[in-house]
Amino acid sequence: MEGFNNLELTVEPLSEDPSVIYVPSEEKWKLEMSEWAKDRRAEILAHIKDGTKHLDWTWEEY
Repeated sequence: MEGFNNLELTVEPLSEDPSVIYVPSEEKWKLEMSEWAKDRRAEILAHIKDGTKHLDWTWEEY
C-alpha cells in the first residue's frame, strides 16, 4: 500500500511451505493494474519481496 494506492496479489497458502504468490506477467500487469502501478512492476515487486524475504514463498507469473 502506498498512501491511498494499493494492489492485490493472489496467494495460495499451502499446508507446507512454500506458499505460492501469483504475479501477472509484464503484459498482464499493464492491463490489470491501476494507473499508478502500471509502469512500476519491478519496483513494486522488489519492495514486496524485500519485505517478505523471511518467508518461504514461491513467485509464479500467470
